[in-house]
Amino acid sequence: MPVLCLVPGRSDTESLRNALLITGYDVVFHWYEGMTRVPVTQQAWVKLMRRKFDNTSSPDHIFVRADFEAVVSDCEAVTDMSHVNFARELIVAFPEARVTVKTRVLDAWYASYQSTFER
Repeated sequence: MPVLCLVPGRSDTESLRNALLITGYDVVFHWYEGMTRVPVTQQAWVKLMRRKFDNTSSPDHIFVRADFEAVVSDCEAVTDMSHVNFARELIVAFPEARVTVKTRVLDAWYASYQSTFER
């Protein structure tokens, strides 16, 4: 995994994805990419999310590279929502990756994110 773009949705992630594709990365996982992949990939993300956020689980969630293989093994870069939920875990699992992080003012980000669902 050469590039981890750990940026939340509504933070120019599609533009970032397009820039990575233009510069030669062939497979860049973005939110809508996850919606079009085979159900096995979607189920793998659900399992990871449940494992991390299930209140009955131990707070010491340990994820390793193999945990992410089912969802990103063919990717050269990742960006957008699913991945940002696992920022720390992905950085540990892929220590060789270049990491991009973007911050936004919370109120401006929330207004942008909310407008997505009001369309």
